[in-house]
Amino acid sequence: MGADATTDLEWESCHTVDLITPGPCAAPTGTVPPIRDLLPLLKPTEGLPLRQTGGDGGPNHWTSEAATETDLRAQELETHFGSQFQGAGWSRLDAGADGPLAWSRWKKTGDRGDVHALLFVLEGLAPRQRTLFARATTGPGIGGSVYMSSTLMPR
Repeated sequence: MGADATTDLEWESCHTVDLITPGPCAAPTGTVPPIRDLLPLLKPTEGLPLRQTGGDGGPNHWTSEAATETDLRAQELETHFGSQFQGAGWSRLDAGADGPLAWSRWKKTGDRGDVHALLFVLEGLAPRQRTLFARATTGPGIGGSVYMSSTLMPR
Protein backbone atom coordinates (compact mmCIF):
# COMPACT_ATOMS: atom_id res chain seq x y z
CA MET A 1 0.00 0.00 0.00
CA GLY A 2 1.65 3.24 -1.19
CA ALA A 3 1.19 6.81 -0.02
CA ASP A 4 -1.68 7.26 -2.48
CA ALA A 5 -3.55 4.28 -1.03
CA THR A 6 -3.30 5.71 2.50
CA THR A 7 -4.58 9.07 1.29
CA ASP A 8 -7.50 7.33 -0.47
CA LEU A 9 -8.40 5.51 2.76
CA GLU A 10 -8.33 8.76 4.73
CA TRP A 11 -10.47 10.48 2.10
CA GLU A 12 -13.10 7.72 2.10
CA SER A 13 -13.28 7.49 5.91
CA CYS A 14 -13.92 11.24 6.26
CA HIS A 15 -16.94 11.43 3.94
CA THR A 16 -20.21 12.68 5.39
CA VAL A 17 -23.67 12.91 3.85
CA ASP A 18 -24.50 16.44 5.00
CA LEU A 19 -22.92 19.59 6.44
CA ILE A 20 -24.21 19.22 9.99
CA THR A 21 -23.59 15.67 11.21
CA PRO A 22 -20.06 15.30 12.63
CA GLY A 23 -18.02 12.89 10.54
CA PRO A 24 -15.50 10.34 11.79
CA CYS A 25 -12.68 12.87 11.28
CA ALA A 26 -14.31 15.54 13.43
CA ALA A 27 -12.64 16.33 16.73
CA PRO A 28 -14.35 14.66 19.70
CA THR A 29 -16.73 16.92 21.55
CA GLY A 30 -18.50 16.87 24.89
CA THR A 31 -22.03 18.19 24.83
CA VAL A 32 -23.51 19.11 21.47
CA PRO A 33 -24.88 22.65 21.70
CA PRO A 34 -28.62 22.86 21.07
CA ILE A 35 -28.09 25.50 18.36
CA ARG A 36 -26.66 22.78 16.10
CA ASP A 37 -30.18 21.45 15.67
CA LEU A 38 -31.32 24.78 14.22
CA LEU A 39 -29.17 24.59 11.09
CA PRO A 40 -30.92 22.74 8.28
CA LEU A 41 -29.51 19.38 7.27
CA LEU A 42 -27.69 20.39 4.06
CA LYS A 43 -27.23 17.59 1.57
CA PRO A 44 -25.02 17.64 -1.54
CA THR A 45 -26.29 17.06 -5.06
CA GLU A 46 -26.33 13.48 -6.32
CA GLY A 47 -22.80 12.19 -6.88
CA LEU A 48 -21.08 15.12 -5.18
CA PRO A 49 -18.48 13.82 -2.69
CA LEU A 50 -18.69 16.00 0.42
CA ARG A 51 -16.01 15.80 3.11
CA GLN A 52 -16.71 17.38 6.47
CA THR A 53 -13.59 19.17 7.66
CA GLY A 54 -14.75 20.61 10.95
CA GLY A 55 -17.54 21.72 13.21
CA ASP A 56 -17.70 23.42 16.55
CA GLY A 57 -20.09 25.40 18.65
CA GLY A 58 -21.26 26.74 21.93
CA PRO A 59 -24.56 27.69 23.55
CA ASN A 60 -25.23 30.49 21.02
CA HIS A 61 -23.43 29.41 17.86
CA TRP A 62 -22.62 26.44 15.66
CA THR A 63 -20.10 26.24 12.80
CA SER A 64 -19.81 23.51 10.18
CA GLU A 65 -17.14 23.11 7.50
CA ALA A 66 -16.91 20.92 4.41
CA ALA A 67 -14.98 20.57 1.16
CA THR A 68 -15.53 18.91 -2.18
CA GLU A 69 -14.22 18.65 -5.72
CA THR A 70 -16.64 19.60 -8.50
CA ASP A 71 -17.02 21.55 -11.72
CA LEU A 72 -20.01 23.40 -10.22
CA ARG A 73 -19.32 27.09 -9.60
CA ALA A 74 -19.64 28.67 -6.15
CA GLN A 75 -22.89 30.41 -7.09
CA GLU A 76 -24.44 27.12 -8.28
CA LEU A 77 -23.53 25.41 -5.00
CA GLU A 78 -24.87 28.34 -2.94
CA THR A 79 -28.15 28.13 -4.87
CA HIS A 80 -28.35 24.38 -4.19
CA PHE A 81 -27.67 24.65 -0.44
CA GLY A 82 -29.65 27.90 -0.12
CA SER A 83 -32.78 26.16 -1.41
CA GLN A 84 -32.42 23.75 1.51
CA PHE A 85 -32.35 26.67 3.97
CA GLN A 86 -35.58 27.94 2.36
CA GLY A 87 -37.12 24.47 2.51
CA ALA A 88 -36.39 24.36 6.25
CA GLY A 89 -38.28 27.61 6.87
CA TRP A 90 -35.40 30.11 6.78
CA SER A 91 -35.81 33.56 5.18
CA ARG A 92 -33.07 34.84 2.89
CA LEU A 93 -31.94 38.31 4.06
CA ASP A 94 -29.53 38.90 1.18
CA ALA A 95 -27.00 37.13 -1.00
CA GLY A 96 -24.25 37.81 -3.46
CA ALA A 97 -21.64 36.31 -5.71
CA ASP A 98 -18.45 37.70 -7.14
CA GLY A 99 -16.06 35.43 -9.00
CA PRO A 100 -14.98 32.58 -6.75
CA LEU A 101 -17.18 33.53 -3.75
CA ALA A 102 -20.91 33.11 -3.24
CA TRP A 103 -22.68 33.84 0.05
CA SER A 104 -26.10 34.25 1.61
CA ARG A 105 -27.46 35.47 4.96
CA TRP A 106 -30.49 33.82 6.55
CA LYS A 107 -32.85 34.31 9.48
CA LYS A 108 -35.27 31.99 11.23
CA THR A 109 -37.54 32.86 14.13
CA GLY A 110 -38.70 30.15 16.47
CA ASP A 111 -39.10 29.19 20.11
CA ARG A 112 -35.45 30.12 20.73
CA GLY A 113 -35.86 33.59 19.21
CA ASP A 114 -34.09 34.82 16.09
CA VAL A 115 -31.35 32.66 14.64
CA HIS A 116 -29.07 34.14 11.98
CA ALA A 117 -26.99 32.12 9.55
CA LEU A 118 -24.38 32.82 6.91
CA LEU A 119 -23.46 30.40 4.14
CA PHE A 120 -20.24 30.83 2.11
CA VAL A 121 -19.06 28.80 -0.87
CA LEU A 122 -15.53 29.46 -2.07
CA GLU A 123 -13.77 28.16 -5.16
CA GLY A 124 -10.26 27.12 -4.22
CA LEU A 125 -6.95 27.80 -5.87
CA ALA A 126 -6.78 24.26 -7.23
CA PRO A 127 -9.11 23.36 -10.11
CA ARG A 128 -12.47 21.94 -8.93
CA GLN A 129 -11.69 22.67 -5.25
CA ARG A 130 -14.70 24.06 -3.33
CA THR A 131 -14.93 25.00 0.32
CA LEU A 132 -18.24 25.39 2.18
CA PHE A 133 -18.75 27.34 5.40
CA ALA A 134 -21.88 27.52 7.57
CA ARG A 135 -22.38 29.22 10.94
CA ALA A 136 -25.54 29.94 12.91
CA THR A 137 -25.78 32.30 15.89
CA THR A 138 -28.54 33.29 18.26
CA GLY A 139 -28.94 35.40 21.36
CA PRO A 140 -29.04 39.05 22.30
CA GLY A 141 -26.52 41.29 20.61
CA ILE A 142 -25.08 38.58 18.39
CA GLY A 143 -24.88 39.32 14.68
CA GLY A 144 -25.46 36.02 12.93
CA SER A 145 -23.08 34.35 10.58
CA VAL A 146 -22.54 30.88 9.18
CA TYR A 147 -19.22 29.77 7.80
CA MET A 148 -17.16 26.70 7.02
CA SER A 149 -13.48 26.73 6.17
CA SER A 150 -11.07 24.12 4.99
CA THR A 151 -8.61 23.19 2.32
CA LEU A 152 -9.42 20.15 0.23
CA MET A 153 -6.53 17.74 0.34
CA PRO A 154 -5.75 16.13 -3.02
CA ARG A 155 -6.14 12.37 -3.36
